[in-house]
Amino acid sequence: PKAGENSLYLALAQVARGNNLEKGVAALAQEMNQHPPREEEFYIALGDAWKNYGDLKAAVGAFEHAARVNPRSVTALRSLAATLKTSGNVSRSEQILKRALDLAPLDGSSWNQYAMLEADLGRTGRAIEKLQKALALNPDLPEGDLNLATLFVREGQMEPAETALKRALSIDPYDAAAYDLMGRVLSGKNEMSMALYSFQKAT
Repeated sequence: PKAGENSLYLALAQVARGNNLEKGVAALAQEMNQHPPREEEFYIALGDAWKNYGDLKAAVGAFEHAARVNPRSVTALRSLAATLKTSGNVSRSEQILKRALDLAPLDGSSWNQYAMLEADLGRTGRAIEKLQKALALNPDLPEGDLNLATLFVREGQMEPAETALKRALSIDPYDAAAYDLMGRVLSGKNEMSMALYSFQKAT
């Protein structure tokens, strides 16, 4: 039956998989204006849809609305911080990440995100520390060990990079990026046969 909530979910379904974003995201935004939801998840979904569509300004607005609806939503804050960083507002992105960590200091994903922001700012040492903290909190964090290995390589620390890559590949043995980086680390150690094997696995 036609009802406000049903219309919201129908509009949400249109953007959930990125199908027909041009019409779908506009329809979702219109339904949310007409029937404002009480759950922040709708605004997060709208923000994701705007971001996938390429409208970062609208995405930031949606994530900000989600954070106002639920100021304790770490997911909304992480999404907002990531979009702010992509749009070039790094200082505000860092402020939002600090808010997220104040709310959930044991959230490994927030520490990982903050670490990569530090890395982009050239603060590699601090980024490594934050990534190590993230992995201590969540050892199975997606891309955590690969990110850590990348930073170790940047610092010329090949042994800990190799160790991190072994952990990454034990978690996901189909990670092409991890095999590619492992190949580069091993070739730097002149272990050519193992490096070639890693490059072949990456390919």
